[in-house]
Amino acid sequence: KDICIGSYFFKLILRCAASSFNLGQMLYPLAYDDKHNWAHELCAIKNILRRSRNQYKYKLLIEYYAIVPGAYLVSNDLTILLKSIRSYKSSDRLYISSSQFTKFNEISKDGFTGVMRELYLANHSEIMFQFGCYEAETWFELITDRNLAESIYLQQVECQDHFDYKRKTFLNIVKNRPHFLVDYVKAAKPQGSPKINEAWAIIDIEPIIEEILSMIRSPHNFWRGISQDWEYELFSEIKDQDNLKKAERFIIARFRRNENIEQTFRLARFFSHQLFNQLALDYIDCAISPEEYMEIDWINSSPCITAVNQTVGDIIACRWQNFLEVVQMSKSHKRYPIITKIKQHIQRAQDSSREENEREKLFR
Repeated sequence: KDICIGSYFFKLILRCAASSFNLGQMLYPLAYDDKHNWAHELCAIKNILRRSRNQYKYKLLIEYYAIVPGAYLVSNDLTILLKSIRSYKSSDRLYISSSQFTKFNEISKDGFTGVMRELYLANHSEIMFQFGCYEAETWFELITDRNLAESIYLQQVECQDHFDYKRKTFLNIVKNRPHFLVDYVKAAKPQGSPKINEAWAIIDIEPIIEEILSMIRSPHNFWRGISQDWEYELFSEIKDQDNLKKAERFIIARFRRNENIEQTFRLARFFSHQLFNQLALDYIDCAISPEEYMEIDWINSSPCITAVNQTVGDIIACRWQNFLEVVQMSKSHKRYPIITKIKQHIQRAQDSSREENEREKLFR
């Protein structure tokens, strides 16, 4: 209650405080007391922080402005916050709720946009400010500079895998600017969760999807597995029936153009077994030779996880056997040499399985 005594003890705390000092415990009872106005006391705390030589003063000032309600802000507070953001230097990322700074619109028309621009610029050389994963919807629309808002979004996507995890903001951006989908794929890491396939709902999204498929088809991306990850996210588990039909038409059109056929079959595999099998049958008549037909990775030759008493050879043989049953459904005369080659693959896989079992016996 005595501001002089309170200020004295606060200065003592700052002299000894480590980075773990919890400013919120001191501020919340004052900032959110409905019965009293603590404007004078909060201003005193702010001024002590500004004059402090504590190495964490800028971190504490940023936290101060995150906590204090808009009603306690004055005209020069925006300038102080922007300077604090510019001056903050630390090897530790500061996790902030950016929506806590929307109140700066109360003292300046573009106050919040200014704060977000400063945070974005501070993150250029090294990510120092990380935003909440689930609050992009809250702040994105409040930034008056649309290019800045998108750049901030991509910057956060790049530094944290689960930012905007439900991708609601992402979908709103893509609806307004479909080419943002390309920028997103360049910046983001595949989540292994096919949520961006809702982009199929956007009118004329097909050329954008094709641009992405071309981009991720590079040998560098394919070797790292990035290509197949994005193909999976774009073409698997599509829930909406209209989107499902749209994606299916896209794959079939690609197949009919005989365009990047290996990738087209991967898309079909991610989309559905039925479409994959149907196109595999149609391709028997399209392929120039049995050798060209067998260039496709028909059995998804990715690393296998084996069960007890099961070898990699067993799994490969089983996959080829399943595919053989598909090919045998064809009525084309061109199926016979292909069937022969598939049986050869089955035999080699079975031989490999026997060799694996023999080696296993030697180590028992």
